[in-house]
Amino acid sequence: MQRRPGVLYYAGVGGILVFFLFPFGIMVTNALKTEVQITAYPPVWIFAPTWKNFEAVLGTHAFGRYIVNSSVVGAG
Repeated sequence: MQRRPGVLYYAGVGGILVFFLFPFGIMVTNALKTEVQITAYPPVWIFAPTWKNFEAVLGTHAFGRYIVNSSVVGAG
């Protein structure tokens, strides 16, 4: 008979997931904030999301070329 993992196991796995996924959550929220909101003290937790950062990266820079260069280097 196999033993099923208990609540403590799932709590540990959940804690590890939060620890490793927290930086990605911060990156996503910072990508949707303005520069003033990112550097504000105390931190801004409730904000109106903006797509200006994505427009700047995808519209004004040669982002497609950078992706191709990174892909070639990564494949190499």
